[in-house]
Amino acid sequence: MKSEATLLGSPRCLQSFPVIHDVSIASSVLPTTDKVTTLGVILDSKLTLDAHIFAVCKNAHFQLRALRHIKSSLTVDMATSIAVALVQLRLDYANSLLYRVSTRNIYKLQRCQTFAPTAIQ
Repeated sequence: MKSEATLLGSPRCLQSFPVIHDVSIASSVLPTTDKVTTLGVILDSKLTLDAHIFAVCKNAHFQLRALRHIKSSLTVDMATSIAVALVQLRLDYANSLLYRVSTRNIYKLQRCQTFAPTAIQ
């Protein structure tokens, strides 16, 4: 299992904090990184969730492209329902963390959501 550590804080707070390259916990040395993944959520040091939202949208688009391979075996309604469900599944996971996320990131998620029904046509 890979373990990492990150420093979390506002940009101003992180600038004033000394640079730490690793943390020693229970005789193990953990490297510090700008972002860590826990339970499928990518947390960056400034808690902007930019990397997480990028990964969610990328994964949703990948699933929609994969759905195109079997769309000839489905009715239009079935394909649309599956596409919307695949995207909603990714958007709904850990969505409580998205409270007060930037407008730019909300727009990215909304674009991903509105793209789903049209992606398979």
